Amino acid sequence: MKNDANEKEDNEVGIQVNTTSIVNLGSELKDIKKINDVVVVNHDSSTIMNFGSDIKGVCVNIQGKVQGVFYRKWTVETAYKLGLHGWVRNLKDGSVEAVFSGKSAAVESMIEKCRAGPPGARVSTIDISTYNEPVCDDFKQMPTV
Repeated sequence: MKNDANEKEDNEVGIQVNTTSIVNLGSELKDIKKINDVVVVNHDSSTIMNFGSDIKGVCVNIQGKVQGVFYRKWTVETAYKLGLHGWVRNLKDGSVEAVFSGKSAAVESMIEKCRAGPPGARVSTIDISTYNEPVCDDFKQMPTV
């Protein structure tokens, strides 16, 4: 039984978010991570909860002269500076594919930066699609596929 607003019943498990709200997540939590303003909870299956923030995820395919010009390395460094999560990899067709997840403004900024890329790159096209899958809690370079 609850005595006041800060106490939880025995079967409740909660986490504090932005110091103002307690969220009841059930009693069998396996893993909790906070990535920016998104709380990722493993509770029998992976669940992502967004607490009023403007988190956005996109997958981009960048075409042009984007391989052999350190595009992936540049992407990792730039995404890290913007506080983004996700990954980047070369595709066998000569393009670069990346997933960016984070605050909307940072994702939009990264997309704009990708239009120019690093010195030596010549971007002809960027295809952008929504990406709703969970991503790692950092930004990494993945192997070519």
